[in-house]
Amino acid sequence: TAETTPWWLTLIRLLAAALLIFALADPILNPRDELAAANSGPVALIVDNSWGSAAHWDDRVKLIDRLITDAESKGKPVIIVPTAQTAGGTQAKIEAPTAARSTAAALQPQPFGPDRGAALKALQTAMSGLRADPGTFVWLHDGIDHKNEARSFVEGLMQLADKGLVTFVDSADGSAMRSWSVDDITEYLRSGRNARGQAGPTMS
Repeated sequence: TAETTPWWLTLIRLLAAALLIFALADPILNPRDELAAANSGPVALIVDNSWGSAAHWDDRVKLIDRLITDAESKGKPVIIVPTAQTAGGTQAKIEAPTAARSTAAALQPQPFGPDRGAALKALQTAMSGLRADPGTFVWLHDGIDHKNEARSFVEGLMQLADKGLVTFVDSADGSAMRSWSVDDITEYLRSGRNARGQAGPTMS
């Protein structure tokens, strides 16, 4: 009972409860600060805007705006990289946060799957010749491992990021956002926990 429980045991229980609450809150509260403060390089937002992102698109738009605001507060440029593009192909460029907001506002979910390989090439082109820290890479995942390409895509991000920070976001509103190391992301993908095995829509 409470009357007979030693004070030190009660203290341990309270500390354990506090640590649990902190652990659950950390993925939501801290990562945006971490990604904005990681280094002096640009913040690259790789956005899955495929059919799989359509259901929660409004939440994703709000998250993108918050991330741009975070970058702006740290004086960092932004790169917006959509993974599902129309016939014009995937293009990306380093922009001031104000311009990046306009680029982000033009994004819309597309009725087809992403071409993450093309997105990676566009990001590589945008960052070629950049004389700065590797930057911060934020992949807003649509929750689907299209064509089993997620692993190779993240490996490409890892190589491009070098010693930069790679952040993996596997929910539309960022509630599962965590600033993970390269090893963390690799383990996550190898475990297969990101692959939902969902079928895409039938296009007429």
